[in-house]
Amino acid sequence: MTTEQIIEESARMELQKIEITYGMNGYPERLGDVGIIGFENMDSASAFAKEYGLQTHCFKKRDGWQFWETTGTFYISYTSDDLLKDLGDNYQYADSDHSFYAEQLAEIAKRFDGDFTELEAKIKDIKEIIEAVAGCKDDEIVIVTNGKYYETVSQSFMSYHEDVWSYAIGVLIPYDYEPIE
Repeated sequence: MTTEQIIEESARMELQKIEITYGMNGYPERLGDVGIIGFENMDSASAFAKEYGLQTHCFKKRDGWQFWETTGTFYISYTSDDLLKDLGDNYQYADSDHSFYAEQLAEIAKRFDGDFTELEAKIKDIKEIIEAVAGCKDDEIVIVTNGKYYETVSQSFMSYHEDVWSYAIGVLIPYDYEPIE
């Protein structure tokens, strides 16, 4: 199959074609390579790559850029650990142990001066976290920041967006791709 036929097949599968640059600033450099993203999971991306003699890669693109960069081959899906690393030190997984939150409330109660504002705000934040944890599916996890709910995410995923960067795992079709017989 030619590159064009692979792209047509990926469109039928409702996958997205992306253009790849090798310029580290998003400007066009060595254009011609194409990426296919939008796979549901790593197994489907790997099967697609294997069928055409290609490899799975990690791609990234800054907001406002037209072209994506490849950061190299990639053989596992992203995990919530990857997202946490990109988010920074103020983000962590929510604790499902209620005693952790009881200790936070006890600390506030020690300073209680008759003004319920801080206590009510903390109870609201904790309630939101506990409800999010309780509502998680088996493959989801809750992320918190500074004692507040941030986001519920899958434990593994094929793409995500953080700050000004989009990340996706897909299949690279090099410019000089030779169809397999």
